[in-house]
Amino acid sequence: MFKPPSMLEIVAALYDSLDVAQKLSRHEKLAYKDHRTLPRHQLAYATMTPRLLSCLAHEKHAGLKNYLSNVQRFFCTLNEAPYETDLKPARALEVYWQFVFSPMLAALLYHFRDERNLPYAIHHIGRLLLSWDIQEAPADRARWAKEAIKARYEVKVPLFTQAVNNIRGDNIQSRRVINDNLMIFDQELHALSHPQREQILAEVSACYNAVMIIRRLEEEGKSEYLLQVRDLLQACNQNPISDLMALHNRIAAVLLQDHNRSFFQWMGNELLLELDEYIVPNLQSMCPGILDVAEKFGVDAEWPEIKALDNFLVKINISPSDLSPLGHGFMHYWLMHHHIEHGDVKTAFRFSQKFEQIAEQVHTGRFRAYNLLHKIVLYWAIEGKMQHNQFDNDIAQLIMTLPDEISLLPLMSEKGFTFFSRLDDNEQMLLLLFREFNQHHVYHQVDPLQKLTEIMQAALSVCEDNCSTTTELFPAFKKGLSKNILRTQHALPFTKRLTYSDAVEILEDLYSLAGLNFDDRIRRFQRDPRCKELVLALGSR
Repeated sequence: MFKPPSMLEIVAALYDSLDVAQKLSRHEKLAYKDHRTLPRHQLAYATMTPRLLSCLAHEKHAGLKNYLSNVQRFFCTLNEAPYETDLKPARALEVYWQFVFSPMLAALLYHFRDERNLPYAIHHIGRLLLSWDIQEAPADRARWAKEAIKARYEVKVPLFTQAVNNIRGDNIQSRRVINDNLMIFDQELHALSHPQREQILAEVSACYNAVMIIRRLEEEGKSEYLLQVRDLLQACNQNPISDLMALHNRIAAVLLQDHNRSFFQWMGNELLLELDEYIVPNLQSMCPGILDVAEKFGVDAEWPEIKALDNFLVKINISPSDLSPLGHGFMHYWLMHHHIEHGDVKTAFRFSQKFEQIAEQVHTGRFRAYNLLHKIVLYWAIEGKMQHNQFDNDIAQLIMTLPDEISLLPLMSEKGFTFFSRLDDNEQMLLLLFREFNQHHVYHQVDPLQKLTEIMQAALSVCEDNCSTTTELFPAFKKGLSKNILRTQHALPFTKRLTYSDAVEILEDLYSLAGLNFDDRIRRFQRDPRCKELVLALGSR
């Protein structure tokens, strides 16, 4: 069964093809392929991005840096819809190359076509591909590489020319060898006291690296894909330009922009909708018929309303043998929702695990992220605890699957904003998972602030209808707290950055962030200063 390549698989293939990991230590080489945790993913991105950019242009090139950042959000959103196809995986992948990968590469190369980009390898890749063709004989491929490099300089540099002439057959020079040869070139230019030494060195270096990138792709059996990119590049110079390449040039222009300070999102963007018009019919993608049946009962596929869902589950008359693998996945997903709303979280968790098994086999799109969300929250609801970094792998997978949508946080105070900002990305995501869960599961919310809720209730119990001082009330207050609460000062299960004393300063923000319904307990707690004083006293003893 076909699953479109994930962003991590795309990046790993790119790094391998460009030999970016040359001379890296073992743990760094693993890091760009093995993203088991979000921090590991972020470290790999921070480490490898400058290396990748230096291979194509320079490590601080703003446009390419924007592109790498934006393209992850682009692919997550492009592949957010679940689907099945009768095409064999190899044929389905060809469709992606024909309408997505090859045009994207061609559009990016076309963007760097101007001569002002001569010092960049990415410019020379596009320039060289325009006249490149598949060569069957290794000797012919080597001859093309040597001629392409030597065509970039006219100065007499015999040692460097000899090094270029050593390019033979199917031998692909490593980045170390390339850099050593370019050092020879630089030394010979220096000996000549050439006035344009730096310019010539930059352009020849860029061309040399571009040639070896193309040669490496040839040897990896990617010649047919190179041919696709070449033809699309040539089509960019035609008038009128093809509709597909016009679309991808517009997409590339957006990917190269900095959107960090804007409200741009890919979800619902017209460019993606236009691209879908090419992908869907050629991929012959389809959704299981069970979705149409559920829709007739008024069931929302993502967040079903419980009455409509129960009615659907009671009246549906479909044999399991009539369901496709993805159809089975949807049934598991909806049964998970059904059991959550009826308070049976253990059974719901089992259906979440069944969906996860199916998601390993078929493309479930954004539903994989929604299921991981439920898996994490349900585990907490069942166990009442979670180990440090227990769900790091799930968080990393979830972020790599969620479509690109903008959401605004309901923070009402500066202290609340400061608290949220101090959380690391994993901790922020975990808190927002509870919020998402609680906003959609009206009849069964899960409270990650359970300890804080119990503390508030204990404080109210001793303070209401009692005129005693905080000091007098404290023994009764402490006695009303469980050992689990007294054992720690941390208000959330997945971070040590929020003590009980800190939490009482931002109660409304916390409960809003967790997606929990407000009740009058918070207002009653805040009206009586002794309640807060009791919690502060708990933290000081």
